[in-house]
Amino acid sequence: MTSLLASSASTTAKQTVLLLCCYSTPMAFVGLKNPDDKYRGTRHNVGFEMIDALATSVGIPMDTVHYKGLFGKGFVGDIPIFLAKPQTYMNEW
Repeated sequence: MTSLLASSASTTAKQTVLLLCCYSTPMAFVGLKNPDDKYRGTRHNVGFEMIDALATSVGIPMDTVHYKGLFGKGFVGDIPIFLAKPQTYMNEW
């Protein structure tokens, strides 16, 4: 299941990069997940896998920690991209 999700996230990330070529405004992508290890490799964490695949494919480091999240920012061509991975449960405020 994990490799299927990772493969799907990687393919979707490539499609997202191609789609970004059509836009000229800044973009933000937020991947959701439940941080508990029992959700690793499940549909609950596909948002994080998507952000990881997108960040890797365009070379954006996810290296900024702020409040309750992990962030990365960079560019795809001339388009500013902001990536976020909240470190809380999806239903937690």
